[in-house]
Amino acid sequence: MKKIAEIWYVPLEELVTQCYISEDTIRTGYKRGSQHWQSIVDPADRRRRLIRYDTMATKYQSVVRRALCGGLEPWEVATKKSYEVLSERYSLPELLEQVLQDGYRRYLGLYPASDTSRDAEHSQKSLARAAAVVELLGAYIREREIKESSYAPYDEAINWLESDGNYEFYFPKKYLPCHRVRLKEKVVQRFGKPGVDPQPITDVIKLPREGNKSRDKFKSDEELNAWLVIARLESGTPDQYVVRKIQEVCRVVGREVPSNSWFVQAINDPKIRRLTADSRHGVGTKLAGRYKHSISMARAMYAGDCWMMDATRVNFIAHQASKTSKEQASLFVIAIRDAYSGDIVGVHFDTKEDRWGYANALKMAAKSTGYLPHTLVYDRFPGHITDEMQSILGAMERKGVQLICTHKATGKALLERWFDTLQTVFLSRSKYYYGQGITSTRTYAHRSPEHLLKVTKEAKLEGWDFDKAWQEAWKRIEEYRQTPVSYYSKKHTGLDISPATLHAQSEKPNVIPIEIWEEASLFWMTKIFKLERPVIRQTVHGQEYEYHIYDNELMNRESIAIRYEEADPTRIMLFGVGVDGRVSDHCLGELEHSTKITMYGPGAEKSRLAGRMEKIDQFQDRDKAELERITSAATYSPEYLLSMNRFLPKEEQESNESRLIYAQMGLVVESESHRPANAKDKTAKPKPLPTSSEVPDTAGWINKSFYNQ
Repeated sequence: MKKIAEIWYVPLEELVTQCYISEDTIRTGYKRGSQHWQSIVDPADRRRRLIRYDTMATKYQSVVRRALCGGLEPWEVATKKSYEVLSERYSLPELLEQVLQDGYRRYLGLYPASDTSRDAEHSQKSLARAAAVVELLGAYIREREIKESSYAPYDEAINWLESDGNYEFYFPKKYLPCHRVRLKEKVVQRFGKPGVDPQPITDVIKLPREGNKSRDKFKSDEELNAWLVIARLESGTPDQYVVRKIQEVCRVVGREVPSNSWFVQAINDPKIRRLTADSRHGVGTKLAGRYKHSISMARAMYAGDCWMMDATRVNFIAHQASKTSKEQASLFVIAIRDAYSGDIVGVHFDTKEDRWGYANALKMAAKSTGYLPHTLVYDRFPGHITDEMQSILGAMERKGVQLICTHKATGKALLERWFDTLQTVFLSRSKYYYGQGITSTRTYAHRSPEHLLKVTKEAKLEGWDFDKAWQEAWKRIEEYRQTPVSYYSKKHTGLDISPATLHAQSEKPNVIPIEIWEEASLFWMTKIFKLERPVIRQTVHGQEYEYHIYDNELMNRESIAIRYEEADPTRIMLFGVGVDGRVSDHCLGELEHSTKITMYGPGAEKSRLAGRMEKIDQFQDRDKAELERITSAATYSPEYLLSMNRFLPKEEQESNESRLIYAQMGLVVESESHRPANAKDKTAKPKPLPTSSEVPDTAGWINKSFYNQ
């Protein structure tokens, strides 16, 4: 036989002369292109034709093995000859090492992998190595003519395999017996002995339980599989408990009881593990998440494209809740992170997570950046559906911000991963850091109890309270903001710039700029006052504040709304109030808190008093000018003015009455009050009265007077 390009061929003349196969059968087969008689011309002698061995029919292959190979496969004969040659020059351990490192590859074709997985590859290599060891031991024993009853070569082989971890390294799947009796049985099965015929190597070394159909029988049992799935749906139930209960039920109802190995295989079935992952491990957990689809998302392109908002507990030891209480509290941080630059634009510290903390964090972010983001991502934090929070979020949405409320950690994965970076890189620098959460399985996740006890005692002596806790946390966050990304990131090793600088230098084409009055309408406290006096008074945190109004137009309003920062009420912004009581977003102006003026002593503030009085005078002058402007446009009739006598000066009342009387007499006398206001001459002398000869007789028209009509 001849090997060409790893394929075994049999010369045509050997098939005819030694195997006694008809030459006509062979020639007719390869001329007609039969798949069982594939042939090539011998490259060494083109007059000869070679027949491919592995495509021949099974009955002809067995004839070839008996006639030409002594009952062995062609590659087994070649291996046996090479082992016989090698055994003369090398010891058994050296031969084993050569075979297990490279010589086993010729047996890989006998054990094709069931699939492309790593587990199937390990099985294939383990089977090929086991076959190579059995072939080597058989050839070694025959070549050295070792007695059949001797266990010396088997002990030598096992000792070498068990030393230095060779067995675990070369046989990840335990397909080669590691006991001298069992190993000898395999060699005897392969090479035979008096009264025992040799068997092919594929019958000696094979997969465990190959051909066992009991698993297939239970695999098709739908009710049994249903019990298994229902039992695994219960979270926290051990697998062995599930196995025992199902076996017990099978005995009670008289069903055949599956073995433990069947249950192990069924429980580890990928389909069962995937279908029961959410119920057994919990939705969103690490073990259940491996079976979920993921979507690759492109990151933000500019600063301000997206803000992510969430809260977490700061991993510092507990601090004293108050100076008068022994209760301990933990620090929480509410952070707003820019998705592009990674900069922390807003933050709030507290001992709890509520809507006011999120409002303060948003306020800080808008104030520090001067804009609102294109998109805001947040979760269902405590109080997110309250009127106060919905008012802020609704106002942001009306200004163009896209809101995304998610209940999954994957919805804001960048912020969740930042919390881990903050803990492992920056918070761990603090001596008050106690380690990661209780669910973390990292080797460095938790500090020793002795260390925590020592730090707790030191912190108590140092007066570790809320103020020191949040200042320490803010210090670590600022360190993150000013540290180049390449310092701690393997992914961005070439980014030698800090998140704060990256945010400042980035373009911001998609943000929504806001002015100070828009910030006030979003985040400041709001109150409504009735304008009865030109001063607004309010009390904040027990302190009274006054704001004087010197704008005449503002005093024309019935009521007005003020907005102020609770932390700094010295400045307020004024907004209009509609007829429906809703506060407008249109800013009317600003007012500053006016402190009381010191009148006496060396610190008397006379200049402030003069300035205040000047503003008041200007305010009153504008009111007078406005009143004159209104009254100067009116044209008075004598009758109308007479009816309003109680509103006029006495001299004007008398002049009007006289004019009315003369008008009844047929005389026209101009009244001072009838002139335009700007044309009055207050110093003018009164008109002379008519003489007696000019006075008409009134007897005839007195009943026709104005009062008798």
